[in-house]
Amino acid sequence: MLNEILDQFKKGRTFSFQELADSLNTDVQTVKAQIDYLERQGYIKKVEVYTSCAGGCSSCAGCNQGTQRSIIWELSQ
Repeated sequence: MLNEILDQFKKGRTFSFQELADSLNTDVQTVKAQIDYLERQGYIKKVEVYTSCAGGCSSCAGCNQGTQRSIIWELSQ
């Protein structure tokens, strides 16, 4: 399963835990455990990504559409 997860990472797109679990015919908890293992072994690394709102205004007017934090993993070099 570890190689299958790494193959998914090599595709260069993002997947949710549920999408990975579905594609591997397993459950989310198993995928999370495998990703944790791959991270500890140095095959992948965790990256925090921050995205701002897409409201298109020129400055923040306090619309509560602030920065969103996401966690992704990518292949290590």
